[in-house]
Amino acid sequence: MPRQSPPDARGRVLPAGRDPRQPVEQLLRDLKTSLDGLSTAEADQRLAEYGPNELRRQGGTRWWRDLGRQPIHPLALVLWLAAVLAWIAGTTVLAAAIVAVILINAVFAFAQERHAEHAVEALNKYLPQQASVLRDQRRQQIDARQLVPGDILVIAEGDRISADARLLDGSVEADMSALTGESQPVYRTAGDTDTREPLIQASNLAFNGTVCLGGDARALVYATGMHTELVVLC
Repeated sequence: MPRQSPPDARGRVLPAGRDPRQPVEQLLRDLKTSLDGLSTAEADQRLAEYGPNELRRQGGTRWWRDLGRQPIHPLALVLWLAAVLAWIAGTTVLAAAIVAVILINAVFAFAQERHAEHAVEALNKYLPQQASVLRDQRRQQIDARQLVPGDILVIAEGDRISADARLLDGSVEADMSALTGESQPVYRTAGDTDTREPLIQASNLAFNGTVCLGGDARALVYATGMHTELVVLC
């Protein structure tokens, strides 16, 4: 059975080798990369494996499945049982009321899920089109959609950060309002941090959708696209 990392502070279990708060040397080994970055050939293979670094709706044309799933989640099943018991007991009005609650809740839950999917998709227009990385042991500008876990991202003042990454050296002031809603810049610097704190509070991590307001750094990409904190928190 694959090893899993302990849950983070929000209870989310991180895949083995992907806890970005672990020592840099271990993270580099787990991501099978180095401080010189990836080769173009290796990056292409990872792009095929992980997919493009973009946000996309997951519902697609399966909306009818999503809607049909709402009335059968665990809480709804308990309510269905209550409705059956009420009907058996002869209180048909109560049974009908419970069924109505189930169906109304299903519609609202489905609408909320669809709204969240559209919101995630709309975030794409705020994400950067280009990213600066180390590829083939030299700095290159690439399409941000081509970023993959294991890339070494070069961050400079004014850059929109295009993936979740662990700072390797340097320090930055980041605008994280897209994630936290707070307008004050947050200081981020390379070094170890407490692995018990939430990822969003880790002082050595930078996140997709945030902006570097000052400073410069190199950072190891550990999550892209739909696996980034931007999606988790939204």
